[in-house]
Amino acid sequence: MTWRAFIIGIVLVAAINLITPYNDFDLGNTYITGFHFPTAPFFLLMLLTVGVNVCLKLARRAWAFKSAELMLVWCMMITGSTVPSSGLMRYFYPLMAAPSYYGAELPQWTEQGHVLSYTPPEVVVSTEPNNPAVKYFYDGTREGQQMRIPWGSWVRPIVTWLVYLAFFYLATIFGMSMLRGWWVDAERLTFPVARVPLDLTEGSGEQRLLPGLVTNAYFLCGVGLSIIAAVPRIFKLIEYPGFWLDPVLRGSAFEHGEFGIAYVFPLAVGFAYLLPAQISFSFWFFRILTRCEYLTAYEMGSPLEGGDYGPFMQWQQAGAFIAFTLIMLWAARKHIALIVRKAVGRAPGADDSHEPVSFSLSFWGFIVSLAGMVGWCWYFGMNPAIALLLIALMFSVLIVHARLVCQGGLFFTQQAWVPAQVVHSLTGGHGLSPSAIVVSMMQHSMLLSDARECLSPHAMNALRISSIFEKGRRLLLPAMVAALAVALLASGWASMRVYYSTGGLNIRNRYGPQVLGKFTFERSENMIVRPKDSAKGLWGALALGSSVMVVLMAVRSQLYWWPIHPLGFLVATTYAMGCMWFSFFLGWLVKVIVAYFGGGRLLRDARNFFLGLIAMEAFFVAVCAVAGLIRKEPVAGMMFLPG
Repeated sequence: MTWRAFIIGIVLVAAINLITPYNDFDLGNTYITGFHFPTAPFFLLMLLTVGVNVCLKLARRAWAFKSAELMLVWCMMITGSTVPSSGLMRYFYPLMAAPSYYGAELPQWTEQGHVLSYTPPEVVVSTEPNNPAVKYFYDGTREGQQMRIPWGSWVRPIVTWLVYLAFFYLATIFGMSMLRGWWVDAERLTFPVARVPLDLTEGSGEQRLLPGLVTNAYFLCGVGLSIIAAVPRIFKLIEYPGFWLDPVLRGSAFEHGEFGIAYVFPLAVGFAYLLPAQISFSFWFFRILTRCEYLTAYEMGSPLEGGDYGPFMQWQQAGAFIAFTLIMLWAARKHIALIVRKAVGRAPGADDSHEPVSFSLSFWGFIVSLAGMVGWCWYFGMNPAIALLLIALMFSVLIVHARLVCQGGLFFTQQAWVPAQVVHSLTGGHGLSPSAIVVSMMQHSMLLSDARECLSPHAMNALRISSIFEKGRRLLLPAMVAALAVALLASGWASMRVYYSTGGLNIRNRYGPQVLGKFTFERSENMIVRPKDSAKGLWGALALGSSVMVVLMAVRSQLYWWPIHPLGFLVATTYAMGCMWFSFFLGWLVKVIVAYFGGGRLLRDARNFFLGLIAMEAFFVAVCAVAGLIRKEPVAGMMFLPG
């Protein structure tokens, strides 16, 4: 790790965060920081590896970037990619502006005993309808007018939320660092998403111009296939190969299974191949199994309301998440106990020299950050014990998403259940005060409602990559913190310019300012005005989800040959898996066929082929985004449609 790598990382983080708000919100272009394998960082890493580094070697070999330097830049870029779009900024400002704007449309919100009378003034721009700062935020700047951002109206809520975000991000990093040793050294997870940049840059500092993988024949074949598959998208013949299943199944016994579309995403097929077969199998298997749930419920005369995002599936998923987290933490109990003993001086001989964050700093950093989150919630009327429960459920979401990415290779993850709603129901509608309801729902909408870019998977991948740093491993933490700080400043300024120049009502990506903000306060209003009705939990669905997960984990621990992995059950009912299940089926099928007919050598060669497919597909998606930025209109070829 060197100063030049750190400075390049900071510059690229700033550039990504300055461009992303315009690209994602105003232009509605291909996401460039979306998902847990973000295309902008990978595009820049490819340019550094096969472009800049080659030029440096031709000029003077000693100037070339080493693999560790490139990986530091990558870790900083993926950490900074958490902030500018769906990970935060897509919802950050709209949630603070929504009460004033939609309060004018819904005057009952402003009445005593309703949501705006309980909304703390510190967390929003205003609770008064038609606030001028909010009006221009939604309407934008008219032609001929000079754009002015009324920062004075925004300072208090921004600072208030930045305090919480600082504790939240630090708690996430420290929490992941406590689990790093168990996941990496004890369980030996494969980290497929992290392996792609690691393999691509391996040997970058050696005498040869290009890393060995880039010149591998199978890798180049994968690159070639990706280029061929991209041609129809370049000429707008198709966006992605796929076919609707619902029209085909209409009138059959499977009509009410909500099968949706069977997409073929090359990136998903590639990552599916990199996984152990039982994991890739579980993703598409449980997707089909949950379709059978719909069919069974329909035949029994009780169709599941709301589909994948309906209450039954939300509570079932909540049960699965909670059970999976508890079992996983129980399995890691000895490792966590060792960290605690080291932190309190009871295990001075415990060796943590190989850790990027020392055991003591991980533990005490997590405790202090957790206390800060609890104190922040307490200030806004939340009982400390209830705040701890809420934060525990939030971290269940973060831990599961990190596991799905680091073990399951899912570069796109989501969940449907809401921790605040579970707390509200568990306490009979009385555990959260009205102001705490508003704050907790805003927390969820900002940070967890769209977890495709949440910090925990990026943080864990970065901590795993730190294993290749021979020197300065402990500098990764300040580098990640610096990346987050720069990302917040750059994307915060850029996002505000987009909203006040174009207007929240006029941007192409309208979900943040026009949907989620209003929905968050509508849901809070319902929980405040009708606490008993809104607190009715589907305990049967919760018990079903947790029971299935317990059985799956128990059977897997006892039977080594068990072919079904529990990870697939966690995300079977999400939009993400609805997009990727068929691609994971194809990746699994190819791997099974190759293993059966080709053996170990062909498996390894095919792995390089799929690495080439992944690399070129991600590069192509980034090129499409660049083309869209240049043409100032969305370009086909996106990894997934913005939504």
